[in-house]
Amino acid sequence: MRWNRTLTWLAVINVIVATAHCVDNMVFFDDYPEPEWITGPMVVDVLFLVALGLLALGVVAFRRRRRWLSVLGLTGFGLISASALGHYLYAPVSDLSLRMNALILAESLAALVLLGFVAASQARWPRVVAS
Repeated sequence: MRWNRTLTWLAVINVIVATAHCVDNMVFFDDYPEPEWITGPMVVDVLFLVALGLLALGVVAFRRRRRWLSVLGLTGFGLISASALGHYLYAPVSDLSLRMNALILAESLAALVLLGFVAASQARWPRVVAS
């Protein structure tokens, strides 16, 4: 039960910060440094929807005790969300506004915490399913 509650809170926090960053990235698309293959806000939107689908899959699978499906969904979401740090491959921190840096870092930090949860829950899986 404790694991499910923790995952619920982590999922809510991740949805909030990922949504905030995604909306900001779409609205201010021209201000964000992006790889060439991200040709417009619609690509950001599609990636965001795929990530949310993976998160939903991971949460539902975790609650149903589907170990590897939960790992796939939660890890997939976590990696996509943590890839927000990729903005820094295209521009230094100093070239981005405080708002942009805060959103990128918040999303990445939340994703890394979620990935830590996945690792911890898998290391203790027999106790996770017993609770």
